[in-house]
Amino acid sequence: MSKSFLFLTKLILLLIPALWLAFNPGELRISWLGWQVETSVAVLALLGFLLTILVIIINRLLRLVFDKPLRWWRSLNEKRLRAVIAFSDGLIFAEAGDLNGLNRSAKLASLIPETRTSGMLLSARRAEILQNYPEARSLYEVVVLDSRLSLLARHGLARIALAEQQPKLALAQAEAARQIAPNAEWANRMIVELYEQSHDWEKLQGLYDQQASLPGISTKDLKRKKAIVLLALMQRAEAAGKGEEAMNHAKAALELQRSFVPAITALARLMIAAGNLKGAEKLIEKHWHDAQHPEIATLYRATAPESSELSQVMRFRALEKRAPESPETDFALGIVSRTASLWGEARRYWRRAVERDPAYQARVYSALADLEIAEHDDHNTAETWLKKSREAGSLPLWRCHHCLQIAEFWSPSCLHCGAVDKIEWGK
Repeated sequence: MSKSFLFLTKLILLLIPALWLAFNPGELRISWLGWQVETSVAVLALLGFLLTILVIIINRLLRLVFDKPLRWWRSLNEKRLRAVIAFSDGLIFAEAGDLNGLNRSAKLASLIPETRTSGMLLSARRAEILQNYPEARSLYEVVVLDSRLSLLARHGLARIALAEQQPKLALAQAEAARQIAPNAEWANRMIVELYEQSHDWEKLQGLYDQQASLPGISTKDLKRKKAIVLLALMQRAEAAGKGEEAMNHAKAALELQRSFVPAITALARLMIAAGNLKGAEKLIEKHWHDAQHPEIATLYRATAPESSELSQVMRFRALEKRAPESPETDFALGIVSRTASLWGEARRYWRRAVERDPAYQARVYSALADLEIAEHDDHNTAETWLKKSREAGSLPLWRCHHCLQIAEFWSPSCLHCGAVDKIEWGK
């Protein structure tokens, strides 16, 4: 009812001006550039009405011609957007291990031909998570041809190679990825780790010499890794009788890691072996403030092999000046004092070491047991000190923190499991 009333109202509103123009047609005269047109207002209104109808018809025809392609274009853009969002979500699902979400994203990412490889990458990742390596590998090998996704595909192939215990194939993929993107963090890390696992020190040195920095490895870690490689090369050169080359490697390692105990001991030992006792002595004194260690103290005694035991005590005062607050300095002075039969001095230094750091209890109590036997031949008291030493904990030593095996000495890689830079001094 309301619609009918509205229609009649509109019709009346249109009829009123039409009837008025019919009874009052009026005249319209247009003169322009010598042209003259005379007509009535009603005719002009009719022409305007017909022109409006013509514009509407033309508009409808144009929409019929162009509307379908526009709708198709909008639909394609919407599909493209959905595919891109699905690919992004799929990467998140892959990291979270959500296989159902990953499967949905793979299907949505394949909606249009231009993003089909994105869907294949997600499907490959899903197969990899499910450990269906043959299917994952075949999909990755197709995706790797897409320049946009090649880096991600090579990462997947490298992971599969590592899972299947094929480090050479993983290394090949990482090196290929690094050719595409030198800043790819995963590729740099994987190359370094695989070179380390194979103890290919020469290739590692070549890699480090080419690059001032490696994305994915912090500057601090890179310096340490370079020092480890140099010390490994030093050991090889020393074993081959190339003393000067070994010395140069040790010096370079110490330049990179100035407080690194293995670098200090290696260089000092080489200098002593070469007869440069004074140089080794100055080296140890220079670095004692930053690196106190029982092996360094032992080497310091070796720099003056002909000195008397009492002279050794006086010599070690130079180390005390370098690190007067160090419990390791006190312990070393206690050792040389005990060797010189200065029993009271030895006890004083060891007591001070424990006061400064209770972690020295096990070492000090063990040393006191030896002192009781040397001074009084008192085995009962010595056994009491040994018991206290055992109760205080184990003595510090070199141990591989990967396989937990005890190492007789520090080395770049564990002699038991081969892990690189895992041997540390401690309990």
